[in-house]
Amino acid sequence: MLSRIWKTEAHQDRVLKLLMPQRHARSIQTSIQCVLNVYLYFQYLLALFFIYSFFSLLF
Repeated sequence: MLSRIWKTEAHQDRVLKLLMPQRHARSIQTSIQCVLNVYLYFQYLLALFFIYSFFSLLF
């Protein structure tokens, strides 16, 4: 699943580099996307942790 997402993102990067030669704007967009990905990943970990602690409290 994750590898498929990475492959499609790499493909999007290639297409966008062909469409937009401006590298500076692309790097800004990439860094924003990276920050968003990390934020979503940490949210996912937090949700897993809370679910785990909730069930450990129940049982």
